[in-house]
Amino acid sequence: MLAKRYKLNIAEFIKKRPSFVKKGPFFAVKIAANGLSYSRFGVVVGKKVDKRATERNKIKRMFYEAIRVRNLQNIEGRDILIIVYPEINQFAREEVIKLVKEYEFVK
Repeated sequence: MLAKRYKLNIAEFIKKRPSFVKKGPFFAVKIAANGLSYSRFGVVVGKKVDKRATERNKIKRMFYEAIRVRNLQNIEGRDILIIVYPEINQFAREEVIKLVKEYEFVK
């Protein structure tokens, strides 16, 4: 699991204007500078993805684990918000994990 220090407060991020938006097959990535020596990540999974909170939390944990394994939090200071789309349900879980681990979250 990703340490609390590297988790982004979504309410804080909303106040910022993202400098870069990148769309993936089933999620979008919004990036803004944060002025820190490390990056913070936030994952948003809405009720349209799955009405069950346990399933939404599994998806969030999957993204956070991929970030932790790839050591992305040590990249220069950025706030990165990942917004998951309902299209994630069309992919098998193994496919999702593979795509998340291979995806370039930063420019």
